[in-house]
This record gives sequence, C-alpha cells and structure tokens, in this order.
Amino acid sequence: NNAPPDQIQQYTRGLLSYWGTQPFVAGPVYAGAIICFLFVIGILCADTKYRVWLITATVLGIALSWGKNFPALNYLFYDIVPLYSKFRAVSMTVFISILTMSLLGFIGLEQLMKEQTKEKVKKLLIAFSITAGLVLLIAIIAYVPRIDFEMQEFIKNAVNASRKSIIRMDAFRSIFFITATFAAIYFFIKQKLSGGIFAVLFSLLIILDIIGVDYRYLNSDSYVTQRKKTFFQETPADQVILNDKGLNFRVLNFADPFNEARTSVFHNSIGGYHGAKLARYEEFVTHQLSSEIQEIMTTGRITQSNTRLLSMLNAKYFLVGNTAESVVQNPNAMGNAWFVQSIKEVNTPDEELASLSDLAIRREAVMDVSKFTKPAFQYDSSSSIILKSYAPNKLVYESSSTVNGYAVFSEIYYPEGWKAFIADKEVSIDRVNYILRGLAIPAGTHQIEFRFEPEVYFVGNKVMWGFNIALLLLSGFAIAVVFRKPKAE
Repeated sequence: NNAPPDQIQQYTRGLLSYWGTQPFVAGPVYAGAIICFLFVIGILCADTKYRVWLITATVLGIALSWGKNFPALNYLFYDIVPLYSKFRAVSMTVFISILTMSLLGFIGLEQLMKEQTKEKVKKLLIAFSITAGLVLLIAIIAYVPRIDFEMQEFIKNAVNASRKSIIRMDAFRSIFFITATFAAIYFFIKQKLSGGIFAVLFSLLIILDIIGVDYRYLNSDSYVTQRKKTFFQETPADQVILNDKGLNFRVLNFADPFNEARTSVFHNSIGGYHGAKLARYEEFVTHQLSSEIQEIMTTGRITQSNTRLLSMLNAKYFLVGNTAESVVQNPNAMGNAWFVQSIKEVNTPDEELASLSDLAIRREAVMDVSKFTKPAFQYDSSSSIILKSYAPNKLVYESSSTVNGYAVFSEIYYPEGWKAFIADKEVSIDRVNYILRGLAIPAGTHQIEFRFEPEVYFVGNKVMWGFNIALLLLSGFAIAVVFRKPKAE
C-alpha cells in the first residue's frame, strides 16, 4: 500500500514484537524447547522425592509471576512472606521455574540413561509425543487475539497474518529442536551414538536453542563501535542555567521529566529516572505534582497558582527545549528554606497528601500529628534562613529570628541516616508537606546542619546479612535432607 519504510518499521516494532496483556515487556523469559521436553521426561522418569518439590516450585514460580492476574496468591505472599514486597516486579519469580524445570529435566534424563529399559524408552516416546504434539497443536491453531483499536482494515489483516506466521515459525522451530533432542537420546540409548558424540550434540542443540532466541533481543544492532558523546554535551540551554551560581536550586525538564536522566548530568533535577523509586516522592508526583505540570503544559503559562508545588521544591528553571530561548525562569521559586506562620494538623498520611491541594505553601505547612509533635512557635516577618554550603551529605544553613520559629526545608525527608544539628546540638527532624523536612528553630542567629551519617545503614545491613545467612543455612539443610544417601542395611 505504498507505506513509507519508517511507518512499516514502527508498525513492526509496535505490533509484531509482543501482543499480550502484560505491560512493560521488554523480552520473554525463555527456558528453551529442549528444557521443556526434558522437564516432561523428568516428570515421567525422576524419583518421587525430586518430582514433588521441583514440580511444586515450578508451578508456584509461574503462578506468582502472574501477579495481579492471580490476586489471591499474589497478595497472600505480598502481605505475609518477609521481603517479598521488596521485589521490583513479581514476574521475576518465573526464574524459579526456569531453574527447577532445568534441574528436574536433567535428573530425569540421568535416570533415563542409567536404566535403559523398554519402559524407559516408552516414557521417552510419551514425553516426545506430549511436547511435540502440544507444539504442533499450537502451530495448527495459531490463535491471535482480536485487534481492539482503530486501524485500517488492510493493516489489521496484515498484522493478523504476520502474527500467525510468527507463532507457526516458532512452533516448527521448537518441534525441530525437540525432535533432534529426542533422536539424540533415543540413538544413545540404543547404543548407536557414543557418549562423547551424544554429549557434544546434546549440548550444541541446547545452546543453539537458547542463543537463537537470545540473539533476537541482544544482537549486533545492540552494540556500537564508538560511544556517541553528543548526548552528554552541554546544550545552549544547559549553559544558560549553569551561568547561575546559586548553591542548590532545581531544574524541571518538561520533556518526559520522570523518565529521562540527562538533566541530572548538569543540574539538580526535579525529575530523572531510577528503577528503585522513593515511594513517598513517587506518590507525591502521581497524586499532586503531575497535575500541576500538566496544567503548565496545557495552558503554556506560569503563574503563582500553577507553580505552588514546583516552587516548594525550589524549581528555579524550566526546560522546554535545548536552545537558550527554551530556558524559562520560575519567578515563584521559594528557595532552600523558609519560615512559616502556622502548621495545619492532620491525622493520616492520606490527609497530609490531600492537603497539599489547597495549602498556602508560603505561609503554612501541614503535619501528620499522629507521627510528629507540633511545636509551639511564633512568626517573625523579618526572620531569614539561607543556605551557606551544600554537599550531598552535608547542608549548612544560617538562621536569624527574634522569636522561636518553625522552618520548612526544600529537602526530602528521609530519616534513615539524616540528622539535624542546631549550634552543634542534635534536634529531631519533622516531616511536613508530605515529603519535606521541618525544624523548630530557637530565637537568635544559629548555624543549622543536616548531616548524613551512613552507619545507620550498616546496622540495617547487619540485620539483613543475619537474615540472609539464616536463610542460606536453612536452604542448605533442606537440600541435604533431600539428597541424603540412604543408610546401609
């Protein structure tokens, strides 16, 4: 239909790479057709003491990887099993099944090759019939789901035909590897192949099976002979912002701010990307900040009302491109810290987060009083607090006030390691505005320091190491019990 090559490539990537319902899939977890064949051999030939726990672990690993598609099991483990909630994605559990399928498959193969009886040959034929037959059935049916979004009819027909072709090609590919492996095992059992030739042929088939799929996702197109350095070169926009010698202001890049990391190369960024996200900040972005950013992008205007939270985060500059003219200064940025007139009391984190929608950021703060104690303080309109020095693990401020006041700091509240000192005396840090730090500051002129002391983490690591060692010992004991040798009669 005379479609341009770029459009064809776009459709190919978007419609032929993966068409299931699981989001954010970059590639499959592939055990291999041969491993699946061996797994069925293991089910038929391995001893019961191996079959029971390896089949159970295989089924459990697959079931857990379904996540929210099997909520009863998923949330049972999430709520009860220690550290299970720390996994980034439940789909990782399918690797348990990859391991157990391989292990049971080779245990079954060992049993099959040690006892070369007619019954064992019959089980080999049954395993071959099950796996090859199932794959052949998939090739015949070649079911593809209905395309449920708007698209020209000729493209729908082409996509459906291509998807069926992909299924059938991979099915026949799997049948080839299963058949070749069956033949190698069969002829070895019948003593038509020597042990050495069988080992080489068998290993080569498994490697070709795995590498054939791996190469689809990691191939020569994935590598470059020379690193492209232009990505990290300063743009005219970067140079404009870098001319500002302020100690610690932040920048928001409107180009997909929470999935790009280039801004952080040159500036302190509001956004950025990391696989491990701070949950509280992520909730703040999702439920509050994103709507503010969206309003600015929709209206194309910057006002005091639509930059309240960005100003609270001291976002001094907005980036809307790479040219010098694409740097927009936020005149409402509130700086590194400020004194407030009052504190609004709430009783839950949800209330604290919701309160940010109408909070007078410059005049008041919101505090969850179920977790922190609201101090008594006054407000001095002439009071000031400025950042004197900045380092990732130490921030130094100087405050001046005629009364006992309360200050909000434009820094993320994170109690695991951060400590506050006023005139070298440690004071407690409050959490205010859902994500920021707050301090009660006495009257007078004072030096305030925030220090990050990492020995807090060492204590946590010791606990974690102790748990891991105990788990390792328990696993070793379980393996020893399973593989113990029977006592002599």
